Amino acid sequence: MERSCEKLNADAMSSLPGSILDNILARLSLREAVRTSILSKEWRYKWTSIPNLVFDFLSDHIFLRNDQLENVIYQVLHHHRGPINKFSLSCRTSPNIDQWVLLLSSYEVQDFTLRLLDKHQITSHFFAFQNLKHLNLYRCIFKPPPQLKGFSKLITIDFQEVDFVPAIFEQFISQSPLLERVRLICCTNWDAFEVQGPSLRVFTFYGVFKTICFKKSPVLAEVSLSTPVVDNLIRSSTGFKYFQIPPMLEKLHLHPCVLEFSGAGGVPSRFADSLNSLKFLTLSMHLDSINEVASAFCLA
Repeated sequence: MERSCEKLNADAMSSLPGSILDNILARLSLREAVRTSILSKEWRYKWTSIPNLVFDFLSDHIFLRNDQLENVIYQVLHHHRGPINKFSLSCRTSPNIDQWVLLLSSYEVQDFTLRLLDKHQITSHFFAFQNLKHLNLYRCIFKPPPQLKGFSKLITIDFQEVDFVPAIFEQFISQSPLLERVRLICCTNWDAFEVQGPSLRVFTFYGVFKTICFKKSPVLAEVSLSTPVVDNLIRSSTGFKYFQIPPMLEKLHLHPCVLEFSGAGGVPSRFADSLNSLKFLTLSMHLDSINEVASAFCLA
């Protein structure tokens, strides 16, 4: 009786317009979408058209063992029909990642996430994703080819523990004209970082740097800077400096070590005149640190 009811429900749903069915499947997780294949013959391959493919082998053991990872992804990509708007993979690592990226390069992927436990260099095939809008990388090596002129449709970048050559990355973001948000957490250390982006609105950075320059970022409205506690060698350096703070800056968040480094070479110069548009200022500081307090007063 229960089986008959399931079949009736499946048949009733099958009569819905295709656009509604696609909308329903798009809201399901990959596991739930694949399970609809048992509802009826009509539903056997409907899941193969879902536009968002999310594989999470770190927190969701839906495919039992990690050694089945390669087979599962190959099968899904092999049977898939239609566009793939989003691809997300979280796993330990795999020698087949480059092959999966190669298969994806024939689709117009707009949202790409790769979250790994071990560092892996992004294959050159990835840089053919010219429709990409959102890029999220975790524990990867990002090395664009010299001829790449950014991604023309890219809107957001979220990197965590990603290695890259600073000068090449600076060029990459400056040549992505629609880029609005950049978030860099525990990535490559910087001596000097020049932030450029005609559409950049939000910049978040947690890591080690000495000099940062916001240049040619006319609409940058929010900046958050934080750095970990580091050894005395870096603490005794000239610290970091602010140059050419964008005129439209509305929100500024500075954390303790950032304020300390800004005054590490002596009392920093006053730059409050550059903050005429500022509406929100968040300062985290140690009141017993002369450098941090002196830097804070320069913002007043």
